[in-house]
Amino acid sequence: MEEEKPLVLRLQPQDLVCTVCFSYYVHPSTLPCGHTFCKGCLEKYWAENARCNCPLCQKNFKERPELNKNTDLSALLDALQAQDSRAHERCPSCTGTGALRLCLPCGAPLCKDHLVLHQDPTGRQRHLLVNLITAPWPCMQHDRGLEYFCVSHSSPLCPACAVQHEECRPVQLLELYRKKQEIMRKRISHMEESITSKEHIISRHKDAYREIQILISDIKDNLTRDFREMRDYLEKQERAAFWRMKQEQDSAQRETSQLVQELIADLDNVKRQKAQLEEQLEYDWISMLKDVTSEEIFTTSASRSPYTFDENRIVDTTDAVAKMKQSLLSHALLEATPCPPKQGENPSDHEEIQPLCLNTLQEMSCTIRGHIAPPTSSSFYSATCCR
Repeated sequence: MEEEKPLVLRLQPQDLVCTVCFSYYVHPSTLPCGHTFCKGCLEKYWAENARCNCPLCQKNFKERPELNKNTDLSALLDALQAQDSRAHERCPSCTGTGALRLCLPCGAPLCKDHLVLHQDPTGRQRHLLVNLITAPWPCMQHDRGLEYFCVSHSSPLCPACAVQHEECRPVQLLELYRKKQEIMRKRISHMEESITSKEHIISRHKDAYREIQILISDIKDNLTRDFREMRDYLEKQERAAFWRMKQEQDSAQRETSQLVQELIADLDNVKRQKAQLEEQLEYDWISMLKDVTSEEIFTTSASRSPYTFDENRIVDTTDAVAKMKQSLLSHALLEATPCPPKQGENPSDHEEIQPLCLNTLQEMSCTIRGHIAPPTSSSFYSATCCR
């Protein structure tokens, strides 16, 4: 009969942990339902509860079951605990390239097989796993080479070598590590609080900026509407001003045309009478002697007074436009906030553009008042309506 091969089982640390105290089993006891707990955990659980049931599946028992020790599980725990501290010393993977982590309390590197034995789910820090030391240190090959630490030389030491560093006052490496670990955890905790606080501040600033964006967007919409209404109003005022100029021009043209036509008719009549008198004087002087009316003074038909153009109606319009422009230019917004040039516009060209000042507008108004003359042709209409 062939020899049976040994069966290898890989247990996880949580497989040997009591679900009540979350520690390795102490005097493991199995209930009739099949669940196992520490004997002390079961007695405490039943003392605090009126019913006698399983803490995991809640199955009730009519009578309190006898808590016998699970000998197989206890033997397995004893074997693992015995193997825990010394098995890695004979493992070539732990002492060679197969080591993955370092257990500080044990002072030994561990491979993946023995790493499971040093994982401590209870949180009691009986084992403390850290990364492997990559750089060599003087006591690397010495027994208990990680027991002490020389702060002055920044190097782990074994007990024998620690005597040589007596003036440096080496300390217990594990104790120093746990102190530094606690300090680092506190610093990390403070940093996490600082990070959370700064994230909240950043979030508040972003929210405030979003509110500013919404507010500015609303204000820009309102300003766009207001400026559009002002542009429409200015365009209407411009059309009204030029329409008034056109009406005044058309009225002057009609009056002047009618007056000129009457004067031309009177001129033709006078020319005709003049020609008759010249002919009578030249060829019929006898009739001239007999004509008693020839001694009368020649008079033409009464003509209307010349048309006078009232420039005040135009000057009033230019004054109203000047006042409107003065009102628009009287705001200091462009002085406090420089206006950027338009798209495609050269900033230097933009700076050379000078708006008409109030004195220029007044000079234009005085020029209109003092020098405007009655139009004699349609040139005024053409010049005014060229826009």
